[in-house]
Amino acid sequence: MESIYGATALSAFKSSKLLGTLKISHPAVCSLSAQFVHLLDCDSDFLASESKLLNSLLSYGESYVNSAGRKEKIIKRLVVPREGTVSPWSSKATDILHNCGLSNISRIERGILFYIGLTEDPLKHIVKDIDQYLHDRMTQIVLNEIPEAEMLFLSANPKPVRSIDITKEKNAL
Repeated sequence: MESIYGATALSAFKSSKLLGTLKISHPAVCSLSAQFVHLLDCDSDFLASESKLLNSLLSYGESYVNSAGRKEKIIKRLVVPREGTVSPWSSKATDILHNCGLSNISRIERGILFYIGLTEDPLKHIVKDIDQYLHDRMTQIVLNEIPEAEMLFLSANPKPVRSIDITKEKNAL
């Protein structure tokens, strides 16, 4: 898996609204920014950073600028689709990459990397509480680090088909 950092993920309005919500529940929160991270399931010899075509396709939106202060304690939280799912964005983006000739990329997925500034070191339960504001629990999960997103691309071999004679079960009742 490779990752490529992208554009700003939240508009100024969404960012300020989320920051306000976080400050209400946790006064130690003092800043928030977010950027897209593109996660690639690709051939081991493919270097995503060297592909001009890939980089041009993933250059969209407003450029990300880190605005965190020096005295803040920054925590990073990566929001990605739930394990075992393929997001609609991924389906379409993967099709586009394949249509552009990038067949050495099996799948691309997009996550949002949040940078949350705090005035003090957060405890684990505070980080978990902050996580609930960053994602939709039905469709997304929050990870600590980008390498953990490797699980998005894992697949299991299907089990062999079994047949069950329901007439025997019915007669047994």
